[in-house]
Amino acid sequence: PPRDDRDPPYDALGASSLRRPIVDYHAQLQTLRGLEGRWRQVANHGLERYLQALGYKPATIRLMRRFAARSRETIQLDAREARLVVATATLRGTWRRAMTLGSKPHAIRNANRERVQVQSWVEPGGVHVTRQEAGRRYDRRRGGACFFETRRRVDAGGRLQVESCFLAPASGADADKDADKDADADAVVRTCMTWTFERVATRSRRAPRRRRARRAAKGVEVAAEPLTE
Repeated sequence: PPRDDRDPPYDALGASSLRRPIVDYHAQLQTLRGLEGRWRQVANHGLERYLQALGYKPATIRLMRRFAARSRETIQLDAREARLVVATATLRGTWRRAMTLGSKPHAIRNANRERVQVQSWVEPGGVHVTRQEAGRRYDRRRGGACFFETRRRVDAGGRLQVESCFLAPASGADADKDADKDADADAVVRTCMTWTFERVATRSRRAPRRRRARRAAKGVEVAAEPLTE
């Protein structure tokens, strides 16, 4: 099949030498329309094990578990640049990043403000996937190059499901018998968790005017103060 010159060399981020035949990134972006909007977290699964894999101490994990459910995400599609823009708001602040589809690795700032490389693509079913360098902090802890792999999709119930996986060299990772070995890489331990978000309803800015019109039609006296749109 024809290939675009932006088709990513996946081995650049340690995933595989397989090249994916992605051609029309703007068309693929349209399959992600369901991800757009504002989302609030309502549940998470596997958080404690995931944080342990990242090297956090028990006291820190207990604190993070208390406030983890307060995170929110805002997702926008940039059709002109064929990229997904994600802003994650937590108690630490807001982490905003823009991920271009099908590109060669490009630089973004991670949640720790480090400059890292990331790749982004779309899988069947409107699943947005990113593979990102973890950064120096995690590389030092694990004794080798580490990565984050994230999959975003909207399930049948309209909820946003975000699967976050931490990939670390087995030689540097703590022995975790429950962690899955990545079959596509040599001695890589993959530890995953899932975040579940519900869409935040947005009120129509025209709602006050519609309510005034309904009340006026019923003969209810309506104040004459001006309304702003």
